[in-house]
Amino acid sequence: MKKNLSEELRKWETGEKASTEKPRFFAGQCRLLRFSDYEYASDGPNKNYIAIRPKKDAALEWYQPFDHEPGLLRDYLELTNWLLRARNPEDQMIVEQMDNYLSHLYFDSEDEKQKHIKEATEDSDRKHGKRMAEFYDSHIVMTPTLEKKFLARLEHDKPSILDFTRKYGSFIENSSESARIAMFKEDLGSDEPFRKQDFLKWVRTEIIRYDSGDSLGGWYELDQITKIHRAWEQSRVQDKHQPEPADLIQALEGFSIPSRLNLVCLNGHWRIDFDVDDLYAAIAIMVINNAVSGRDQIRTCALSDCQRPFFTRDPRANYCCAAHSQRGRVRKFRAANASGE
Repeated sequence: MKKNLSEELRKWETGEKASTEKPRFFAGQCRLLRFSDYEYASDGPNKNYIAIRPKKDAALEWYQPFDHEPGLLRDYLELTNWLLRARNPEDQMIVEQMDNYLSHLYFDSEDEKQKHIKEATEDSDRKHGKRMAEFYDSHIVMTPTLEKKFLARLEHDKPSILDFTRKYGSFIENSSESARIAMFKEDLGSDEPFRKQDFLKWVRTEIIRYDSGDSLGGWYELDQITKIHRAWEQSRVQDKHQPEPADLIQALEGFSIPSRLNLVCLNGHWRIDFDVDDLYAAIAIMVINNAVSGRDQIRTCALSDCQRPFFTRDPRANYCCAAHSQRGRVRKFRAANASGE
């Protein structure tokens, strides 16, 4: 019996299809670089530029990041949410300024700060000068007591960042296109331009030549992947009759992922194969796939004092466990009774 085409289109447009069929993709060519172990490295006179680099004798491995989906996305969101979370105003200030601290963008005195602001306002490009003056004005003046608090926070967070890197690799080093080309040449058994015994040495040299490692400062920025996931969570629980999710639209503005698409035949079936250059791009694809799938999603626990990402196959699930679901219902019941009094 012939399907009614208009009915099929209506199902797609209304989301009936999307809610039951998760988009699948094939990422057979998508392989990223990962070393068996990493360590911290410090550069600069103040030793507060801290980066993660491969250890000297670490083994090289190429792996498919989508073999770790959705766990990779959950681990990334859990780590970023944990790093950015603040329980009091002082914690909030430290989180907001941690990237500046790790990048030397802080001032030892108020006079030094005002000097930079004055120089910025005297810039010939007034708009640029104004932006830079506001940028410097937002920075804090460092004191010995405050620096101790920054260092304490850093020592507390570093092990978790290093654990994630050991599990999934670095964001920076995977972007070496020349290393990717070398990888495929090695797979083909080619002796030119790299001999297999020299391959690991060459890749390590290329990485350290162009990059000093993944700076820890970037982990304290609210990146677009985290913004998109948070905005999607808010719009997901909204009533369908409410206006368009403006926060999600704003988070998606200008968001694009560099990738390469190919047509491949796998086991007698044609599929779209894609490839990305780095770990961040792979996670970006995962967060988009997570948002458009009706099931098998990574969500954030709706309990305000939890908010941990969790995996669920249930489209109705909003809590990470039964205990938090019960606690959430009790709080809603009490809040409704309090507002009705």
